[in-house]
Amino acid sequence: MLLGAKKNKSGNKPDLTDKTNFKSIHEDFEDTNISDFLFNPNEILPEEQILISIQGKKILTVGNTAVIAGKPKSRKSVVVHSIIASILSNKNILGIDAELQKNERVILIDTEQNKQDLKKSLLRVAMLAELDFLDEKKFLCYTTRQLDPERTLLLIEKLASDNKNRLILVDGALDLINNMNDVVEVKAIIQRVKTVLEKNNCALVFVIHLSKSTNFTIGHFGSFFDRFSQSVLEITRLENGNSEVKAQNMRSDDHFEAFEFYWNYNINNYSLSWADTNTTFYKNYRNYSDEEHEQLLKKCFSSNEFLQEKQLINMIAKTYKKTEPTAKKIIEYLTTEIKLLEKENKGYKIIEPVVF
Repeated sequence: MLLGAKKNKSGNKPDLTDKTNFKSIHEDFEDTNISDFLFNPNEILPEEQILISIQGKKILTVGNTAVIAGKPKSRKSVVVHSIIASILSNKNILGIDAELQKNERVILIDTEQNKQDLKKSLLRVAMLAELDFLDEKKFLCYTTRQLDPERTLLLIEKLASDNKNRLILVDGALDLINNMNDVVEVKAIIQRVKTVLEKNNCALVFVIHLSKSTNFTIGHFGSFFDRFSQSVLEITRLENGNSEVKAQNMRSDDHFEAFEFYWNYNINNYSLSWADTNTTFYKNYRNYSDEEHEQLLKKCFSSNEFLQEKQLINMIAKTYKKTEPTAKKIIEYLTTEIKLLEKENKGYKIIEPVVF
């Protein structure tokens, strides 16, 4: 409900034709301290936490939303499941890198499927991640097929208030609204989402249908979420049976190269298109062999035997095709675990292998 707004006779939504509503809003705002909304450009902000990336491009960070859009049967849910599988396995799944920190959780809210179909789809997550079971400490799934939009929104707000729940994916976002073309209702929902993000340390992903006739996300609901979100990924079922993933809108980074995945009957699982494997599939850095790490480090240090920390972060991010926060983790891994790097003063150098 909008601040100070009265319900109309049907009791479903605010009546903005009533001038007393605006008077009430004005009176409520008079007691507001405007300094609460002042932004200090000199404030040192905490480093942003990147949750989802593709080809080293930033898709979603904490405090933002992303949209996965596509027509029916385009395999939007497979992309959702790939995000979850990447988090649980710490691997790149179908071209997607997703990562949470220790003790953080990913939440799936399914608004459409019955329990039998939902169970089958969660088996797909385990298959993609190559896991025997889904760890409830890292992943929880809620089915809200029986709930009306208001109760589903309340559930999201409740889940977001738990600081362990860092990423919430809503598969079936149209079930959050009664009328997707009601601008007032859409704006009210957007405002609630903004409030959730402002109050809690989380990020939200919404799956929204594309219109069959216009190829835009459906209704005012879709268009408003597109403009609000950090990234919009479009999933398209191609004539050859593959599904294409491309960036429709990227606010925080450059567009990644579109790529395809398909159902691979040889392995009874989804695979990246063979043509996209080399350009799209970036392994998790822990899955590289020592020899692969050594080759990549030689590229980083090709011009200098010693690199300052900031220089090395930039070179690792560029060479490994990862984001800067991940580059820092790679440096820590190379220094403390497999000991290919040595920290010296305020920089790093390669540890030369011992020859026997």
